[in-house]
Amino acid sequence: MRTTPNQRISWQDFGFFLGQLRRRRGLSQQRFADAVGCNRITIWKLEKGRSKPSQLLLHNLARSCALTEQEERMIEAFEQLHESHLASYDLIPSSPETCLAVTSEVTQRHQR
Repeated sequence: MRTTPNQRISWQDFGFFLGQLRRRRGLSQQRFADAVGCNRITIWKLEKGRSKPSQLLLHNLARSCALTEQEERMIEAFEQLHESHLASYDLIPSSPETCLAVTSEVTQRHQR
């Protein structure tokens, strides 16, 4: 997977990236999970796009795998994506109407 500065990445891309990263190292999901500090089911869910990685998991990937320069850039891009998603939740609704509007917006984002 190649990205350019103007190309946007998504969480669907993460599953593909993670699977490729694991297979290039010749590791089973279990051995890969052990290396990054999670369980095999987490790796399976991430690769299938059924889960999003935590900031800690992204950090552990960067720390525990001997990454190429391109792989490091991809991890950094996913960390930025994670941070941008967190920033969108830094709202404190001031009224019930605002709360409903924020909830609706968040729901729509997750359905895309």
